[in-house]
Amino acid sequence: MIVNKIMECTRIIYISRLQISFTNHFITKQLGNILTISNHNNRADDITGVLIFDSSWFVQVLEGQRDKVWSRFKKIEQDPRHTDVMPLDMSMAPGRRFGQWWMGCAERNSSTEDVFARYLKDGQFQPDKMQSIELLSLMIDLSEYGLRRAVGT
Repeated sequence: MIVNKIMECTRIIYISRLQISFTNHFITKQLGNILTISNHNNRADDITGVLIFDSSWFVQVLEGQRDKVWSRFKKIEQDPRHTDVMPLDMSMAPGRRFGQWWMGCAERNSSTEDVFARYLKDGQFQPDKMQSIELLSLMIDLSEYGLRRAVGT
């Protein structure tokens, strides 16, 4: 008898603040590096996800096997490019929502501002005052709009 095992999928959503000492130029340059490394590492561990960046915040979702997602989050937590890392939700998901990206990225800029505008609080992007479901909705909206990928992926 063949038994179909449903693949476990854990989703973690976290936010963090951009390290103030870094310039926007440095962070913009680093986004390419982050995507390249994330795509390589996530592919090896079968983790998928999305990273959102604006001038002050990172918001990220990771999906995959629970122990691998948690291990990756703990490594990300130590990255000196951000601070105040706050996990907002870690739960089982019925499937991957961002399965087509080892790591997709959306930056807040003039071409994504209309999407971000629907999620502003008092005219500001304040993910620390948003519920995880709102952040997930933002990431879904941005993914439908189009996400940046690392070169060569």
